Amino acid sequence: MNIEVGSSDLSIRFIHAADCHLDRPFSGVGQCPPQLAERFEESTFTALERVIQKAVMERVDFIIFAGDIYDQSHRSLRAQKRFAKNMSLLKEHGIDVYIIHGNHDFLDNNNHLLTLPDNVHVFGPTVSMMPFEKQGRPRVHLYGFSYPERHVHDDMSAHFHKVDGADFHIGILHGSVQGNKQHEVYAPFTVKSLIEKDFDYWALGHIHKRQTLSEEPPIHYPGNIQGLNIKESGDKGALLVELDRHKTEVSFFKTADIIWIDETVSIVNCPSIDRLIDRIETLKESIRREEGVLARVTFAGQGPLHHLLYEEAMIEEMLEALRDGEDEIENFVWLMFFQLKTKPEWDREQLMSSPYFTGDLLRLSCRETSIKPMISDLFSHRRAKKYLDRLNKDEEAGILREAETLLIDALYDLEKGEEND
Repeated sequence: MNIEVGSSDLSIRFIHAADCHLDRPFSGVGQCPPQLAERFEESTFTALERVIQKAVMERVDFIIFAGDIYDQSHRSLRAQKRFAKNMSLLKEHGIDVYIIHGNHDFLDNNNHLLTLPDNVHVFGPTVSMMPFEKQGRPRVHLYGFSYPERHVHDDMSAHFHKVDGADFHIGILHGSVQGNKQHEVYAPFTVKSLIEKDFDYWALGHIHKRQTLSEEPPIHYPGNIQGLNIKESGDKGALLVELDRHKTEVSFFKTADIIWIDETVSIVNCPSIDRLIDRIETLKESIRREEGVLARVTFAGQGPLHHLLYEEAMIEEMLEALRDGEDEIENFVWLMFFQLKTKPEWDREQLMSSPYFTGDLLRLSCRETSIKPMISDLFSHRRAKKYLDRLNKDEEAGILREAETLLIDALYDLEKGEEND
């Protein structure tokens, strides 16, 4: 950290938040009671308000929003109005705000209709520097740009250049590391290129999972402030950052009102639906917390309940029973749906050695190495082939094994009964 001016107790405090996606609806929840639906709709705004409350309580110098305050496909005047109201509250407390717009709330559109108060500073479409200067406080140079359009595929880090005359230098960038295979790549950069800029902190946005790319200099993704689907599970929030001439302290604080959780329940040694429900009730209490919880439960393992769980009516009855009363609890645990990854109680190797038809079927399936001859008519169909992707070897093997399981499931109970006659 290069300190150019200032006293020995020089320090600055700010909040780094990103990816608010205000007013974007949850995905994958399904039908739910009205009071829960309203809570879900308010969740992104609740998370934003918690960022603001933390800023006021900690008396920070400023807040950084590193892109995607709004969501392009679900932008609303309501979202803009609520954001502007919170920015006015920050102004009353003398807190500045620095904003860049990302791929979901880019500048080249007609949806930025409301004017924000003058404590809010929005970066334009090219990389520039904005100073934070307030009497009695350190001088900070902040650098960033807003997306002029949805897609920015250039390495914009090359355009960040340090301007002398500040106590601290902070880069703000909405993008992803070059070569990232898990997310669509925007404004790609390398960690090396950011380090070489010799900034005191890099405030990143775009990736919804909290990550630290470098400790020195600190390069952080805070993640999004509210999870929006089951892939965004766990605590969500923002970062409180304190910079001084000797160290950087970065602490995470929670903002999400709804937490997404993915859990697994085994059906092994579970002889009845009653016992299975007991297991799920125990799980529910183990994951209950002060926030609301949306949980997906995956049933796994091998057991006698396998066939019963594939009956749609049974699954619906279980969900109804396990959800009962949860919509009336502040810290609810709402089961969205069950995912089935169970196996029936039969041993493949044992069946293969049997003299029965199931053994013949399994031995025959082992000789089949490809399903292409069986599906060639489908893939050569004039209309169907336009909508079908070619299968790889793993996909072919998966289809063979699934077909095998369906057949054995249908036949096994019958032959098992014959064995016992």
